[in-house]
Amino acid sequence: MKRMKTLVFTSKRECVIEIEGAYASISPDMPAAVPVVGRDELIFSVWPRRGSNGSELMLPSLGRVRFGVEGACCDSGVTVDWGDLTEIAIEPLSVALPCFGPVRHLSSMTLSSDHRRNELELYFDNGLRLAVSPQGAQPYSIALGEGREGRLFSYDAGNERLIAIEANTDAGQRLILLNERFETALDLRGDRALIEEGTPTVYESLGTVMGHEKRTRYELTGGGFKAGAPEVGFFTREPHEPVSDAERALELASELRLGLPGWNAFLRGGPLEEASAEELKDFFGEYDCELMYPAEEPAGLATIGLVKSGQSCVRPRKLEFSFDHGVITDVNEL
Repeated sequence: MKRMKTLVFTSKRECVIEIEGAYASISPDMPAAVPVVGRDELIFSVWPRRGSNGSELMLPSLGRVRFGVEGACCDSGVTVDWGDLTEIAIEPLSVALPCFGPVRHLSSMTLSSDHRRNELELYFDNGLRLAVSPQGAQPYSIALGEGREGRLFSYDAGNERLIAIEANTDAGQRLILLNERFETALDLRGDRALIEEGTPTVYESLGTVMGHEKRTRYELTGGGFKAGAPEVGFFTREPHEPVSDAERALELASELRLGLPGWNAFLRGGPLEEASAEELKDFFGEYDCELMYPAEEPAGLATIGLVKSGQSCVRPRKLEFSFDHGVITDVNEL
């Protein structure tokens, strides 16, 4: 009798998967399990439900899962071999649309210096552009690159007046600082990038369950901008408290890897309360990504996988966490 293989398809975006005429919806909270018997390969199609914004063209895509002696591997997604099942983490195909569209005025300002007066206009024309109209000279335009919306204003850094542009991009926000010669003094990108409290600041998500963010402020030092020490916290959002044992286990592994001070929150009051970060790090080993087990588990148990990212076919180190009313009581390698 041929062994049945179970594939679990997961996705961070809503989509529909089709396998030999059978359809299933997938979302971040709803994977699709597919039993497979006696097959060397399986072909599937994926249709995104919708784009995240109007700047993406969402396209159907094909994928192929091959079954070999060492397990399954997918040619169009990350394959995670959990041992008892195989997870196929698919990413619906999206293509960034070219920044075509009508020319749009976004913002304008006047920049006066000891040398001349410049009329500046920030506008959209297949990307961000800055029109410069110098007093008594021929106007010209500077291509600034990525961005669809933005605003233009002056920013004083030390004794120098800079041109500041805060722009929205497909991936987040961008802050551009230009000097009076229209040379780039600083170009920041992140979930948020802006002048905050008089300081260039960028916010980046750290990908934890609770939603930790890294905030970096830039100061003008020695003629250039230098990043200050990053701060970690919840600056633009409220923390999401883990609601399941699986989320608690994942959060512990993330905070331990990132070296965050609250990593032991789910150990307090339990038998592992006195465990040190160094002891747990030695036990967890080296990893740079945590994965949640994609199937239902018995109450009081949660399994996560620790992996090195950047691989298309991975076999995670599986850790099983035991819980008692939300407190971790034991951790075992499976």
